[in-house]
Amino acid sequence: MRIVWKSGAFLLLIWLVFMLAYQGYIAKLKHDLKRNTGAFLQEIQSQNYTKAAELHRGSIDLASIRKLDEMDGFRLLSFDRVTAAYDDGCVCTGKAELTFAVKGEPFQVSVIVTSGTDYMPDQICAITPPDIKRRSIPELSQWNLAACGSDGI
Repeated sequence: MRIVWKSGAFLLLIWLVFMLAYQGYIAKLKHDLKRNTGAFLQEIQSQNYTKAAELHRGSIDLASIRKLDEMDGFRLLSFDRVTAAYDDGCVCTGKAELTFAVKGEPFQVSVIVTSGTDYMPDQICAITPPDIKRRSIPELSQWNLAACGSDGI
């Protein structure tokens, strides 16, 4: 009977070590996505589009984002609460709060961030707040076309 208890305790210990290692790995991936997204948004905020181009996966149209900033005065003022989520076996999504300047006034939106296996931002899709009519802020629609690939959110 003693050998059964020892074997059971050993298997439980192996399982516990495996689970702790796996949770540590997931925490590292979440940290990577948050760090990379934060670095990308910092470069956009600083208007350093050349550096920002190195920090994303390539689907974000930085030329359009630059045009929004230079021509329309729609620029990223700040970002906050960048998070990453583990879902469906990967750390492929996250969220953040962005504050844009729209016609000189601050405007805060939540965004959804998607990434690939390199944990670099692939899409940053702004969610129109519930009290705002969709597409009533053309610059936000243009942001979604450039950073998200569509204005469907």
